[in-house]
Amino acid sequence: MTRIHFTALLVSASVAATSSTAISVAAAQTENQPCGGFRLSEGQVITERAIAASFPLSDDSKACLGAIARAVAERPYIRSLTVAARLPADRRTDGKGLAIARAAKEVMTEAGVDPRRLSIVAPAIGHGQAAGLFLVYREGRRNRRVARVLETTGAIRIGPLRDAMRKARKGDIAVVYDYLESKADSSCLLLLADGSLVLVGQKTRLRLGPIELTEDYKRHVQVELFAGELHTVASLGKGGVRFEINTRTAVAGVRGTTFRTAVDRGDITRVETLEGAVELARAGATADSEGQSVTVEAEFGSLVDQGQPPIQPRRLLLAPAIASPRLGTFAAPPALRWRAVAGAVAYRVELARDARFSVERSQWREQTTNATIRSAGPTGRRLGTGKWFWRVMAIDADGFIGLPSKIYAFEVRP
Repeated sequence: MTRIHFTALLVSASVAATSSTAISVAAAQTENQPCGGFRLSEGQVITERAIAASFPLSDDSKACLGAIARAVAERPYIRSLTVAARLPADRRTDGKGLAIARAAKEVMTEAGVDPRRLSIVAPAIGHGQAAGLFLVYREGRRNRRVARVLETTGAIRIGPLRDAMRKARKGDIAVVYDYLESKADSSCLLLLADGSLVLVGQKTRLRLGPIELTEDYKRHVQVELFAGELHTVASLGKGGVRFEINTRTAVAGVRGTTFRTAVDRGDITRVETLEGAVELARAGATADSEGQSVTVEAEFGSLVDQGQPPIQPRRLLLAPAIASPRLGTFAAPPALRWRAVAGAVAYRVELARDARFSVERSQWREQTTNATIRSAGPTGRRLGTGKWFWRVMAIDADGFIGLPSKIYAFEVRP
């Protein structure tokens, strides 16, 4: 069974060694930002306005420390953060410096930083130094591979920081805690270190987490899904694998299962199981939380809204029957036609160069039971010559995507 925790995290690897050299991260520097804006660079947190070292802390200092803490919490490879309260000698008596630093640590802990990553000091002010609160950090080297990019279509970006990503290419390696983002009419296929395949849909943002061994020596794979859709074929592997996708509202777990996971309409998490079973739980629910999880069997779907338990699984709409083309060679791209499905309000059409729908992939919605390929997809791009595969799925009124039709292929040869 697969357990889906919707707060997705797809990862695999441990973090080793440390380094004091940081990747620069710029924050918006405006007067409306805490501290007037800040950035993390070369092991230092640099603020536009000084953080006053007073006790109790001012509201401005608390707001600044909270903003920095949230930035640090989003960067798990930052291994430690030190808060230094620099005070003149006449104010360092009776532990005042440490008390101020300790208050700053409490603010940052409440904002999401693991207290084990925080330390405090109250050093004397050196020559040319100013009084105030100052922060330095150390990074961990992220050298464990967790995924490889097998195919890309359109604009795909990948990298350690959301504001410092690069264009992803076929063959690229992703390491623990890398972000990956796809734009409109874009997709990519990932091969995870455990052998699972993840097809990343358009307008999707995720972060890869570690692949670890559990107490019973089973692999634990995690993926964090912020927005968009994933189509996952989870590998059972030797000894079993616990595959989890986490979102802000839910957690889904699977073993040897094929399923779709999506975050849309705000923070609604949707799961559609095609093979096997998925355990879908509200984010934060414990194992003994009654009514906070459901088992989504094959050909069923469920969803979780913010703060709510999952709805009872419902049967997915039937697969549409394809009318034409089922094969053949055409001088121009043919019209796609299929039979209506009871309960459908729209249809998703998928088109690609391969039967895995990962090469030059395109998908779009149709309100009727036919589509003109020449204007298919958000980009309206024309179809190239050669072989193409296609399939259709029905969509119900609540947004659940039904079972896929059979896959058919045709060729365009002018």
